[in-house]
Amino acid sequence: MSIIAKCDSNVINIIRTSFKMTKGFKGTFWGMYIAVGLISITMLLAVAYIYFPNFTTETMQTQEFMAKFKYTSILFLPVTALLITGMEMVSLRYTRGEEVSVKNIFDYTKSIWNLTLIAFIIFVIRQIVIYIFNITTLTLQMDWLATVGIAIGWIINIIFLFSYMLVIDKRVGAIEAMKLSFIAVKKNLCIVLSIGIFFILLLSVIVFSSLLMSISPFLGFILGLAGLLGIIWIAPAMFISLFGLLYRMIFDGVEIDGVQKGGTHFKV
Repeated sequence: MSIIAKCDSNVINIIRTSFKMTKGFKGTFWGMYIAVGLISITMLLAVAYIYFPNFTTETMQTQEFMAKFKYTSILFLPVTALLITGMEMVSLRYTRGEEVSVKNIFDYTKSIWNLTLIAFIIFVIRQIVIYIFNITTLTLQMDWLATVGIAIGWIINIIFLFSYMLVIDKRVGAIEAMKLSFIAVKKNLCIVLSIGIFFILLLSVIVFSSLLMSISPFLGFILGLAGLLGIIWIAPAMFISLFGLLYRMIFDGVEIDGVQKGGTHFKV
């Protein structure tokens, strides 16, 4: 298993290729996104009805509801892990030239145990880190420490970025998959962060554009509309970059050197 550690032209090649590959994938991606969104909303409403039979939209914004939802969500980890894995694996399979569709996100139920175990471990680690920083914040009266705790929680997500996919693609157990993901991200941190920051900046521009509506409604509307159209390409490209092309570079040892008509051209 090849784990590379270069950060020169790889980032540019991956990002450029990912946008070219969105053609033919956008419909599938947004279909998956809608399906996952509907399932997530259903789970959210289920929790709301369990704890608050007469709930309203205001109820869902209370701290009591959010606290109960956070810990009750453990029960939904199998579904969450399956949906995350499905979207990631469909992106990977697409970059390998396979025919994919929305229903493929449900192809990995046989690995539900390992996927759930990964989700549970990540959840526990994140909660422990956030709890420690929250206690430290209250003790030392340093509010900024709570933000640091949340940031570290996101770093944990990045460290185990490829864990779910490795369970399916390389047929390894949960712990081994998390170990491999940690090693891969550590050795390719520059590439992972560069791609992530690039797409975060693009999405931030879209959010900023919408805020301009309070200053200039017309300009804000035009920029917001442009941003909305842009996100149709940006979101699929992000998944193709991270879970398709970057994964293949790290774990399959392929070099991305562009797209040819009829599919992606990989030079091994």
